[in-house]
Amino acid sequence: MSSLGGRPSFERETNEAHYLPTGQKRDWRNRPPPGKKRDPPPTHFLALPLNHSRELHAAFERVHKNLVTHNPILDEALVEAASAHITLGVLTLASDEQVERVSRLLTRWRKSPNHVSDIKLSLSGLGHFNSKVLYVNGLDESPSKVLSMQRCISQLLFDEGLLGAVPDKPFVPHCTIAKVSKMKTKRRGKGGQRHSVAKIDRKAYEALLDLDVGVVEVPCLQLCTMRGRQKGEYYNVISSVSLRTDPNEV
Repeated sequence: MSSLGGRPSFERETNEAHYLPTGQKRDWRNRPPPGKKRDPPPTHFLALPLNHSRELHAAFERVHKNLVTHNPILDEALVEAASAHITLGVLTLASDEQVERVSRLLTRWRKSPNHVSDIKLSLSGLGHFNSKVLYVNGLDESPSKVLSMQRCISQLLFDEGLLGAVPDKPFVPHCTIAKVSKMKTKRRGKGGQRHSVAKIDRKAYEALLDLDVGVVEVPCLQLCTMRGRQKGEYYNVISSVSLRTDPNEV
């Protein structure tokens, strides 16, 4: 098991990526029953980096400008382009040994007949999850290499005892641009404090619904830690495997 006495949480992000990010609902209605402990929070995640795309940086800037112009407080909800990525899933890893096991598993997958390479994503169109997360779609070719990779690696993690169950809900590849859960400003309401903006108003971005970033190559699959990211920088990468045809190509 990859969690401390609880269910491993790789599947949580892939399922909740339709919208609910891990830990988003934490008001009184979602507290565990008395005597039952919460599952430990995720510590790592698998990512497809997109932060190298200049076109994506420009798209983030355009959307961010529209959001803040519509409502200045949405500045707190903005996700930095420097951290742009697509999350395949999150993990709760309790030890360095488990981190190493995941790294070795990714290497084995890359060398297996089931690996995929030369992934090019068409980043096009804005979408949202319950108006709480705003994102740009990551459209893959058909059949989708990204979905194939996500399913295969989920199964490998399950087989290794690092995943409680293989996700059975549809996976939505997306790159988050803004999300309400980042906001620090609160307001008091029924049930305790809540985010000052409950949802991102469609009017704030509807002029850019057909945003077309273009095609972006995904160079690698990364295991990242959720801790320690500095403002203006990418996440700390623990290990990565190439997704290019030549795995030695940088």
